[in-house]
Amino acid sequence: MEAKAVLWTALLLAAAADVAQAAATHPVDLFTAIALSGLDTPPDSLAVYNSALDITGLAGKPDIVTVRIPRAKGDVFAAVQLERMDRREGFGQRDPWACMHGDPRGCEIIAYPGFPPELFSYTWTGQGDGYDLRLTIHHGNAVGVLSGPRGRFGIEWKQVKELRVDYFLIDDSIADDNPGEPPVEPAATSTTPVMSAAEARNATVAQIAPQTLGPSAPNSTTQLDMLVLFTEAARKQAGGNPLDCHDTNGVMTYVHQGVNDINTAFTRSQIPAQVGLVTVTKLNGYALIPYNGNQNNIFQNRTNITKDIAIKGFRNAIGADVVTVLFDTQANLGVLRYRQCAAAWVYLSHGNSRL
Repeated sequence: MEAKAVLWTALLLAAAADVAQAAATHPVDLFTAIALSGLDTPPDSLAVYNSALDITGLAGKPDIVTVRIPRAKGDVFAAVQLERMDRREGFGQRDPWACMHGDPRGCEIIAYPGFPPELFSYTWTGQGDGYDLRLTIHHGNAVGVLSGPRGRFGIEWKQVKELRVDYFLIDDSIADDNPGEPPVEPAATSTTPVMSAAEARNATVAQIAPQTLGPSAPNSTTQLDMLVLFTEAARKQAGGNPLDCHDTNGVMTYVHQGVNDINTAFTRSQIPAQVGLVTVTKLNGYALIPYNGNQNNIFQNRTNITKDIAIKGFRNAIGADVVTVLFDTQANLGVLRYRQCAAAWVYLSHGNSRL
C-alpha cells in the first residue's frame, strides 16, 4: 500500500502542472521515486525496484529524460534525448481556433492540461549516454526497456498499479547446442477457409492506425500491415482481470510497445518502412505443446502456428502482411530469457500465397 501511495501521489502532483510549457525548458525525470524492492527476485531477474513513473511529465514531449537507478555496484545515470514520440490519447492542438485560422502556433500538439494519467496513451523513444529507452504508456499500464552499459532494465506497470523495474543481464547469445529449425512446409492454399470482411470486423478486438510520417520520411516508405493474435493466458499475464475477458489494456500495451520497437529499428537502420495498420484479435482454443525439455516440441509449436488455417483465413480477410502471436511465456517457444508476453512467433507473406 505504501508503494501505491507514493506512485499515485507522484502522478497527481505531476498532473497539476502545465507540463507542455515545463518540458520545453527542463528535463523530466523518468522515475519520480525508485528504490530496491523487498520482493523475492524472480529467477530471470537480478533485482526488482519499486518505482513511480512521471506519466504526465513524459506526455509533455520533453527533449531530454533523465534516468537514475540506484545500484550497489554503481548507480545508473543517463540523459536520454528524444528520438520519436507517438501520441495517441490525451493530446490535442494547443489552440484549434487559431490553428484553423492560419496560426501555426495553435496547431502544436500538446498534452491536455489536467488529463488523468491513467488515460494517457503514447510511446516515447530516445537514446543518450549509451542507453536506449523505449517506453509505452497505455490506459494505466506501462511497458518499456532501458538498455545500456550497466545492463537491461525492464519496466512493467500493470494490474496492481505499482511500477516494477527488473534488472537483467545483457545476453543476446543463442545457445551453441541449438540444432536449428527444420523448414516449415506451407499448407495447400485450398485448405484456407474464407472469412468475410464482416466476420473479420466482428472478431477484431482493436485496430491501431499507422503513425503519421514526418516531413523527413522517404516518399517510398513501405507500410507493413500486421495481424496480432493473443491468447487468454497472455491477456492475464499482461495484467488483464482474470474475471473480465474484455480487459485488454495490459496486452494492448505490449502490442503498442512491439510496434514501437519495430518502427524504431526501421528508423535507426534507415529502412524506408514502418508498421501500417495493426489489427488485434484474440486467439481462442489454441494450446501449446509443453516444452518438457524436448526441442522438437518447440519446432512443432511454431509449425502449428504457421500452418493454422484459421489464422490464415483471418489474415487473408484483413489483408495483413505480417502475423504475430502473443503467448504468456516464452518457455514453449524456446528461449527462456524473456518473459511475460514477450513470446511472439512471426511469419511473413510470401508472394500471393500469404503463408
